[in-house]
Amino acid sequence: TDNETILLSGNQIMSECDYCGQENAEIEINNQFFHNECYSNFLKESERKKVSKCTGFILIVLSFWVVIGSLITGYFMLLNILATILLLTLFILWFWRSLTLNKRQE
Repeated sequence: TDNETILLSGNQIMSECDYCGQENAEIEINNQFFHNECYSNFLKESERKKVSKCTGFILIVLSFWVVIGSLITGYFMLLNILATILLLTLFILWFWRSLTLNKRQE
């Protein structure tokens, strides 16, 4: 803040946090600067993104399996319809969750 006097020792460099944009970042990792709580938030968000990408990939693979399975084997129609309904529900939930995560980040 403008009104506070910031005292720095000789080896401490005042740098801007890459997560929140405030001054006095305490941690430097790979030329990125963070406050302690900002770094933990950054790790949580990157973990969520990895899980979200994995879930989306698994759902896409499963939906292709259901579609191809229903084309090849027509006599398992009821099973394929139930599996399709389940996968569509999971996909909609995953998509809705990723949208809410994106809104929270903005």
